Amino acid sequence: MKKKAKIERLEVCAIETAIDRTKPGPPPERETREQTRLRLLIKGEASDDDVDAVVDAEIKRRHEWDKEWCQELRERRKRLVALRRESQKNPVHLNSVQLEDLLDSEKVENCKRLRRDVYLFRNILYSVEGPYSEPEFKILIREEADRESAYFQRACGRHQECASEPLPLRRERIPERVRVAVWRRDQGRCARCGRREKLEYDHIIPVAEGGGSTARNIELLCERCNRSKGRKIT
Repeated sequence: MKKKAKIERLEVCAIETAIDRTKPGPPPERETREQTRLRLLIKGEASDDDVDAVVDAEIKRRHEWDKEWCQELRERRKRLVALRRESQKNPVHLNSVQLEDLLDSEKVENCKRLRRDVYLFRNILYSVEGPYSEPEFKILIREEADRESAYFQRACGRHQECASEPLPLRRERIPERVRVAVWRRDQGRCARCGRREKLEYDHIIPVAEGGGSTARNIELLCERCNRSKGRKIT
């Protein structure tokens, strides 16, 4: 019998933030041609005879570097968008390039020190350890995510934090399969502000106005966003 796998939830991965960082920013402030010329002459890096040629070469190098950097950002963005799409459907075993795209250098080093494989699934990073193959680890991670989702839904029910409003006695309860689908789709956070505390299942179109208890008509909202929404249909 195989040794039990060790699956540890590391952190929520801000993949959207990582994608935003790949957007081209404003061009960096550069020396003017005259400032570059003067600097080269003062530092003795060029003579009066060849300073113009040296300035031209330096400006060309800057343009080439900027072009390469923009190309690198485009490629990183493409990788991150593909990773976001795939990791919403299945756990993805992250390689070193993907880790560096997602995390800052300190967190990358922390992951390497763990000496475990790292997976991304629905914006959550998991570290895994055990004598299992990659397909087996993916199944185990999906089961772990489902257990977490079921636990939080039970906790919400116990603490009565997932009821959008005091309900009439005859009001039909939201089906369990719909609650699970909405929780997965909204990733266990408020659809408006992203908070994870005091979540409530809210009908976008109220039941009293003909709205149904379907995944398309229900979203997760925190208590504050739900109260501020009131009966307004968005």
